[in-house]
Amino acid sequence: MHFEELLKKWNHGILRGAQLRLAEALAISHPTVSGWVAGRNLPSEDLRPKVAKTLGVSIEELNKVFVETKAAKKLHVPDKLKHLTTELTNAVIPAGPIPVLGTVSAENFKLSFEAVPDEYIYAPCPPGHQCFGLKVKRHCMEPKISDGEYIIVAKTGYVDDGQLAVINVGEDCTLKRVYKRDDHVELKPDNPKFKSLKVKPEEMRILGRATGKFSKF
Repeated sequence: MHFEELLKKWNHGILRGAQLRLAEALAISHPTVSGWVAGRNLPSEDLRPKVAKTLGVSIEELNKVFVETKAAKKLHVPDKLKHLTTELTNAVIPAGPIPVLGTVSAENFKLSFEAVPDEYIYAPCPPGHQCFGLKVKRHCMEPKISDGEYIIVAKTGYVDDGQLAVINVGEDCTLKRVYKRDDHVELKPDNPKFKSLKVKPEEMRILGRATGKFSKF
């Protein structure tokens, strides 16, 4: 069962208005509940018992619903493929200060949205998105992106098949292209010297989609 289905069941079989009703019952914002429905985030451990009690389910049932929701909605995969080269030719987007939250220097790296930015760069960010930057060191992203360049990432939990994304796997993050297969997800690097990763959808979480690159040079 997905969280949206649970909401509908709780709201007397009617989906319309269910998110707003739950938000009011929990005294939280409507966008927060929308994030749960979309599989972008989860309620905190402190809030989860109250959510379960309000919806009339156990903590175990609620946790299972969230796992199934994230697994189903983590990837949005249309037929066409989008590559970084086409992303860079999109319409001109207004530039703004973007925080650089880390460095990509190997297959895996650490990322924290709460961390103090290493620096800020003035680069384009798609309207309606929050963006962050990652600085590339050495040759981990060749031939698409070179040492010293920056990757601009728009925060989102969805990517198209073949898009370059920041993915959380376990305690680390990785920057790879996402391909949905029959029974797993293949995370493929642009640099052929690095190996692809094969993971289950529930073992990963998409943190953002690469929208382009930026250079100070």
